[in-house]
Amino acid sequence: SREPLASTGSVRASVYRDLNANGVRDGGEPLQNGALVTAGMRVSDRPTDRSGATFVSGLDNYKPVAIGIDESSLADPSLVPGKAAQVV
Repeated sequence: SREPLASTGSVRASVYRDLNANGVRDGGEPLQNGALVTAGMRVSDRPTDRSGATFVSGLDNYKPVAIGIDESSLADPSLVPGKAAQVV
């Protein structure tokens, strides 16, 4: 069928502290609880949980979107994302 399976897209994001700045979560790098994730102009439905995970829903299907972290949602003001955003 040529009918789309879903009317909107979503992203599941995991947030962690990349202690060695290699862009990959290695063993021992802690997950970040309480961070808000942005996807284009949308913000995650909830902050990240204890497993560092959250969802952003309501995205356009099959269109690239920049995923980032709302720095103001981080409890420690000295924490900053290694990248401004990652396009997926």
